[in-house]
Amino acid sequence: MKKLINQNDKLNEELINTIEANFVFEKKPINRFSAVKKESDISQRNKQNLLEKRSIKRVLGNFEESISPNMIQKILTWLKKKDKDKYGRIKRGIKEEIIIELSKCGITINPEFLCEFIDNNNPMNFIKEWKIKPYINGKRMKNTEIRKLFKEAFYKRERDCVRFKIISPSLNSLPQNIETMIISYL
Repeated sequence: MKKLINQNDKLNEELINTIEANFVFEKKPINRFSAVKKESDISQRNKQNLLEKRSIKRVLGNFEESISPNMIQKILTWLKKKDKDKYGRIKRGIKEEIIIELSKCGITINPEFLCEFIDNNNPMNFIKEWKIKPYINGKRMKNTEIRKLFKEAFYKRERDCVRFKIISPSLNSLPQNIETMIISYL
């Protein structure tokens, strides 16, 4: 007659350890939840590593890596609405996977592409990310004016990404001639 063994308390774990080696539990872990805990720890570390890499790539990477995951998801939604047959197979996931899948479909995320995207979507959703101020003297600007500001911000960020790769920092408040003098000393 076999007894059912509950593996949750310590007495039963001791009982399992005393059972013969050939019994059912020989190749199974005593605490089955430890494997689940290890997997969750690994996934947590992977998420932390991804966030660290993302912050480094945002500074040192190319233009498409400087865009937020939220905007990448919205771009994917827009593309799926635009052409479901071509982009419908791309699954939602992390930003890097979506960028890779879009590049396989022939889409490169550059300022021209983002200009087309912002022309077909609500620009107010991305104001905080791009640090656009939609109000002048307490009045909200029209969406067309806000879109112009977005387009300028897209090209400025791309220029700053290229500038940083050449190892010349962007000194925002200084004139260009002073900036070049400082860079020449580096």
